[in-house]
Amino acid sequence: MSSPAWLAANRVRLAIAALAAIACLAIIHRTIFAGLFARGLVRRQRGRANHRRDNGTHNFGVSLHTILNRLQH
Repeated sequence: MSSPAWLAANRVRLAIAALAAIACLAIIHRTIFAGLFARGLVRRQRGRANHRRDNGTHNFGVSLHTILNRLQH
């Protein structure tokens, strides 16, 4: 038979493992959503910046700094 102390320790270990897994999933999803959000911002800026250009090339640094400047204000 298992002792109550061993069962309690086992439950604590399982709870810690479950919380760590949930935290890991939250971090992964937050990273994915942040990337999708940033990609949407850059694409939106790209569309505005290139409306006069024929070849559609774009300077990523200009878009990035434009976004960062808007977030600061």
